[in-house]
Amino acid sequence: MARMGENYETSNVGGRRSRDEEHESRSGSDNMEGASGDDQDASDKPPRKKRYHRHTPQQIQELEALFKECPHPDEKQRLELSKRLCLETRQVKFWFQNRRTQMKTQLERHENSILRQENDKLRAENMSMREAMRNPICTNCGGPAMIGEISLGATPQNRERQAKRRT
Repeated sequence: MARMGENYETSNVGGRRSRDEEHESRSGSDNMEGASGDDQDASDKPPRKKRYHRHTPQQIQELEALFKECPHPDEKQRLELSKRLCLETRQVKFWFQNRRTQMKTQLERHENSILRQENDKLRAENMSMREAMRNPICTNCGGPAMIGEISLGATPQNRERQAKRRT
């Protein structure tokens, strides 16, 4: 698969093979662009890519069940699962890799959503505090307060202490 991104020249420079030679030397399972003999005719059309294949619901169900038990199966587990599901080991490997990526993305989205909600709540609280500081109100009579009377720690406990001091 890494070979697909490499750029091969048509001349054999530096010991590299040409794209045609590379294509011919691949095995059937490695040849992602391989086509059956029936698909090729005398006009030398370029070989077609394998068709996109979705897994059956039964395969997905079994893959999901194993994923819940073990999100990182070893080679032996992947091989056994691939035989049981009639899939290539690479398909099983990539399915698990993609599923782990999906789970990580879902978790990050969920965490981001929670953080956004918390941020919105804090932002609203901050705005209400700023507004309260712009228009101070006396806690005793409800009228406008003087700047010297404003207590930043206006909690119920602090109000009780202040009331005791005044008496």
